[in-house]
Amino acid sequence: MNNVMYVVNDMVFENQAGKYNARARAKAYCDKNDIDYRNMLQANNEAEVYYIQKLLQRDVCFISTHEKIAVTDGFYNAVGQSIPAIVIDVPFHYADEDGNHYEWLVADVYDLTIKLTDAKILFDKSHKNEGCYLKLLCLGDNNEIKEFTLEDLESVRYNFMQEEHKKTLKHLHKLRERQTYDRLRKLREEGRITESQTKALYKLEERYGK
Repeated sequence: MNNVMYVVNDMVFENQAGKYNARARAKAYCDKNDIDYRNMLQANNEAEVYYIQKLLQRDVCFISTHEKIAVTDGFYNAVGQSIPAIVIDVPFHYADEDGNHYEWLVADVYDLTIKLTDAKILFDKSHKNEGCYLKLLCLGDNNEIKEFTLEDLESVRYNFMQEEHKKTLKHLHKLRERQTYDRLRKLREEGRITESQTKALYKLEERYGK
């Protein structure tokens, strides 16, 4: 996916013009700062970056993004053909004091597909005995993250079609930059900021430090 970004703590790595090097740049940053690659969190859009940064501010044990999880077993059909297991991509998996959470954040109306519905049904069925389910999320008013169900699909679709909601999505990039700026300033005040983070802070100060 060409627009994939990676979040490492307070840093967001995007593909540079004409290059698909976001992952390589994130890995280089981890190598330079002795950070485990497991701290590289993949985001497929601005909404996911925004949500990752919100999760990083919470008391969570771990966060995993775009984890591949099998929801059915493979089998041989009636004529002996091998049918593979169905594996879905779960955008968010994290754990806190309340247990494990599996979540799918819908970024726009084009995410409301049969793929989403099938993933929800298959995941919930396969993980029912574990007490887990795939939570569906979307952006509500004031950029609040809200849960919705399959029964709410049409109302969520309608909200995404509204011009005001489109404007909200366009502001996500600015919002997550402001989040990063505030957190980097705090790290600098605490004396825990790295060289790369300092450079990023200088750039953001041109826009938000006035």
